[in-house]
Amino acid sequence: MSSPRTGDDTHNVYKRNRERISIRGLTHSATTQAQARRHRDYDSRTRSHQHHLRYDPIALPSPTANVPFLSVSRRSTSGSKGYQLVILQEPTAGAAHGSQYLSRVPLAPALIIRLDVLDPSQRRLQVDDEIPFFVCTIQLLDENALPVRDPPDEPSSASAQPSAQRLLYGSLVSSPYSLVDMNGQRGIYFMFPDVSIRTEGKYRLGISLTRLRDHEMTLIQSGFVSPLAQVSTQPFTVVNQRNYVAPPRTQLSLHFANQGAPKT
Repeated sequence: MSSPRTGDDTHNVYKRNRERISIRGLTHSATTQAQARRHRDYDSRTRSHQHHLRYDPIALPSPTANVPFLSVSRRSTSGSKGYQLVILQEPTAGAAHGSQYLSRVPLAPALIIRLDVLDPSQRRLQVDDEIPFFVCTIQLLDENALPVRDPPDEPSSASAQPSAQRLLYGSLVSSPYSLVDMNGQRGIYFMFPDVSIRTEGKYRLGISLTRLRDHEMTLIQSGFVSPLAQVSTQPFTVVNQRNYVAPPRTQLSLHFANQGAPKT
């Protein structure tokens, strides 16, 4: 049978419990402080990394600048290679789809571009190791090669703000395809088989080539990365769908489709 607890015993038990609580509190506090230091170090490294990757928008060209879209062919930093876009096939007609997005009709013939990588003597080079890193994007231009701004929507209420509605729809980015042309020569090609325009008018397409690197895709789509090469199509007309007559598929489109390229 256990002996009854005295007042001194109760005091000693209380003292020991208080010491244990104090030790646990100190341990928890030290752990919390260590975790806070680790979080601060991580945040500092993250901010430093983000600062390193940040692009200065002031020093980069504006994608909506009201200046003509110029054809450009640039050389690599070393000067050993030049990049040139050659239009093999371009649209001659299109059908405006208005707000009927599900009835979109692609521009025809589909846009097909060849990339030539040239040495200083203008001879074509094989750059198989670079092919996966190339990407082509397109934008809408007016007949004078000026960038076309998307018009605002009408606000749905007096308090609502108007929002921009896209004019150019479809697949506006193309990866490269290594294909053999109709003369038996292998080359690097970009294709845009599914592109349509919402409103009637006379337009061009501006094509830009960029070498894709880590974390750059968003900047490329925004127009904030200097292209390796640029070229624009000839003007073409987009008419009402009721008046549109689609041209037949071209031999070049069929030739590339037989090699597994997208049907154009």
